[in-house]
Amino acid sequence: MKKLLIAFLLLIFSPIYANGWLQFEKTFDGSMTHFIDTRSIEGAATKRVWTYTNFTYPANGGILSYKNLWELDCEKKVVRYLHHSEFRQKNLAGTPVTYWDGVSPWTHISPDSVSSTLKKIVCRKQ
Repeated sequence: MKKLLIAFLLLIFSPIYANGWLQFEKTFDGSMTHFIDTRSIEGAATKRVWTYTNFTYPANGGILSYKNLWELDCEKKVVRYLHHSEFRQKNLAGTPVTYWDGVSPWTHISPDSVSSTLKKIVCRKQ
């Protein structure tokens, strides 16, 4: 019974959620937490992956979370967005208040950035 309770508590407090999202970065001040859907990673040299971010306090317009579809070119070390949506509740709950689908320009991946951390996860040699 004790082992079952410990396993249950680990599952609840683990950064890995049942729906496949994994926490991969948190800002120094704790104001933003970033998650990746590791199941969504696809592609070879150019990869696509879904992420979402929770804010501790509402951002502009009362936004508490947003979701992005990133495209990363692992060889050229550049990134762009293919989707962005914003929510007034954490964990992407509710209806998006802002929604964008398209292709943003490629930008270089800056060291010590969210996209840099994401590249380390997504572009690993397999």
